[in-house]
Amino acid sequence: MNKMENTENKNSLMKYWPIWLVVIAVAALVLINTRKTIVPAEETEYPLSKSGKVLSMVDPEQFFSAAWFGKKCPDFTVTTIDGKQISLSSFSGKQVMLVCWATWCPPCREEIPHLIELRNTIAADKLEIIGLSFEDARVVKNFAEGKNINYTIATSQPQMLPEPFSKVTALPTMFVIDASGNLKIALEGSISFEQMKGIVEAQ
Repeated sequence: MNKMENTENKNSLMKYWPIWLVVIAVAALVLINTRKTIVPAEETEYPLSKSGKVLSMVDPEQFFSAAWFGKKCPDFTVTTIDGKQISLSSFSGKQVMLVCWATWCPPCREEIPHLIELRNTIAADKLEIIGLSFEDARVVKNFAEGKNINYTIATSQPQMLPEPFSKVTALPTMFVIDASGNLKIALEGSISFEQMKGIVEAQ
C-alpha cells in the first residue's frame, strides 16, 4: 500500500509541473527587475541632498562618475600650451569648468564656439574654463591658435590625473567644480551654451 500511495503522490505532483515552472519563471523575473532598479546609495545621495536644478538641465544618460557628485575633488596639476603649470587648487573661490577634448573629435570641435561664448559671457573671476587634451602639446597649441580659443588650454595624460579625471574614456567629458572645490556635475558628450551657462549659474 505504501508503494502505491507513494506512486500516486508522485503522479499527483507531476500533474502540476507546468504551474511550478510558471511560479519559478515569475520569481526569476521579479528578482532580475529588482536588481536592475537598485541604485547604490552613494549615487542617489547627491540628487536627494541638492535642489536637482543642475541635474535637470541635462540628460541623465550623460552623467559621468555620479558617485563623485557633491564630493571634494582631488587636486591636480597640468601644463598649459604656453608652458605654465596650473593646479585645480589655485582656482579656489571660483568655479572651474574642465573639458577633456581632442582636436580630432567632431563633437569637441562643435562645442568650442559654445565655450568661447561662455568665456565672453561669464567673468574670469567667477569661472575658469580649462580645455584639457591628452594630445601632443604642439598639435593642441596650433589648433587652439587657429580657432582663436579664448580660454585656458592645457595638456596632460590620464594616468597623471587622480580619479575621477583619470577615468575619462569618452570625448568630450566635462567636469564642473564649484567654488568650494566640490564636483557640481560631470558629463559625457557635448552640451549647448544655454546648458553650460545654466549649470554654472545654478546654486
